[in-house]
Amino acid sequence: MKRNLTFYSIIFIAFLLMQRGSGLITKLILANAITPYEYGLITLVAISLPTVFQILMCLNFNYILSHAEKGRYYFRFSVISSVIIGIIISLLLLIYQNVFFEYLNIPMENRWLFYWALIISMFSMGIIADFQGLLTGLRLYSIPGMIVAIPSLVRLILIIILLTVNNLTFEIIIILFALSNTIPLIYLLFSKRRESYLPHFKEFVIPGKKMLAFGTALLIIETYSTIGILLIKIVVSHDLGIIWQGYFDVSLTLVTIAFFFLGTMNFLSVPEATNSNNSQIDRKSELGKLSRTLFSQMFFFLIVMYFYSDFIVGILFPEKYSIAGDYCYILIIGFIFLYIQNYLANLNISFAETTKEYFIQVVYPLSLLPFYIILTDIAIKILREYNYDNGFAGPYLSYCLLAVILTIITIINSGDIKYLKIILFDIEKLIIAFIITASLIYLTNPSAIAGIFISFALYNGLLILSGYMDKKTIADIFKI
Repeated sequence: MKRNLTFYSIIFIAFLLMQRGSGLITKLILANAITPYEYGLITLVAISLPTVFQILMCLNFNYILSHAEKGRYYFRFSVISSVIIGIIISLLLLIYQNVFFEYLNIPMENRWLFYWALIISMFSMGIIADFQGLLTGLRLYSIPGMIVAIPSLVRLILIIILLTVNNLTFEIIIILFALSNTIPLIYLLFSKRRESYLPHFKEFVIPGKKMLAFGTALLIIETYSTIGILLIKIVVSHDLGIIWQGYFDVSLTLVTIAFFFLGTMNFLSVPEATNSNNSQIDRKSELGKLSRTLFSQMFFFLIVMYFYSDFIVGILFPEKYSIAGDYCYILIIGFIFLYIQNYLANLNISFAETTKEYFIQVVYPLSLLPFYIILTDIAIKILREYNYDNGFAGPYLSYCLLAVILTIITIINSGDIKYLKIILFDIEKLIIAFIITASLIYLTNPSAIAGIFISFALYNGLLILSGYMDKKTIADIFKI
């Protein structure tokens, strides 16, 4: 079939499924093989903190590179700048590691193991992110998805092997997580397809003011949720302890499918909008129809997580993690609002002409980031004071509330909301399908497996019949 945007979206989602699926299985194995304390420590040190440092190391460089028309010219500048920033971060962490680890309740006896795991992961993930930006801008969509999946698959295979030979220890797990992040970089440097992207490293061009503004705006918009979640994890680790941070991580694992829809939209929208050959983007365009389809599936997932999160937790995790499923639906509500905000902001940024237009898109997310710490801390303390689940609902409520606030602010400051209308056109049809499906599940109370299949068939059938979802887009999916 023709390799259209629907094709690449399915390919990208498939790689995300490989990544998240192997990551989920890895977490399930670890959850059954180690204590909740060790699980929380591994997810913090080997996953969450390297992600924070990678974002700091790359700044806006990989987003500049994602510009389909101009980004490729800044590849060498981006890689060199990322490495310099990474060295600075490494030195600062080396100097202040005692203070840093003590604040997060990370044990000091393994601080050198944790330090080198963080540094190796940061450099690998940072340089890979620059490659991903370049490949996305070149519209080589299949490679970024593939290199996202490689570390998770390698980790899963090695952990299964080590568990089989009874040689899986806490220290080995940390080392595996760090070293597996280097494999995509090795692949990119020695792949047979390297001639399609490595030649862009020869030219050193410093981005102009407009491109810096473009990249900075995308950096803030697309990492806002990730940074917010990481800040919440830090607060949970500090206020409630490592174990509760592990429970929160399990919740994020359970709602991982929602990231597929949001991540795919973010991955495709900017390069398609900035492509010099792009046609007008409206609800009948390929990007418009695909965006509506992805958006609609987040509501189906909300139904699943509201009614069946306990069932899913019970199947995937030991009973001691059961509390992780209690508030997952609150996260999904936040993701739905964040999808609208990201879609609207991405297109506004892609077509912005002035620095002021870029500034409007980033000033409010930046100003809201500190509130992830403030509101989460306040919510935990208030709920704990009233003996409500030890305050554990606080992180979920603060995340959702801030997602709603940012979405409203973005809509108000967009001026022309024509891109918002792409998603919200005929929104009443989506709402009716959602209400009918949720009501049927509530009234009939079918078994979990039956309920998931019934709700999927009924909800999507109603959307197709009503015309909210494009039939051709659905047909393209089943042709792949």
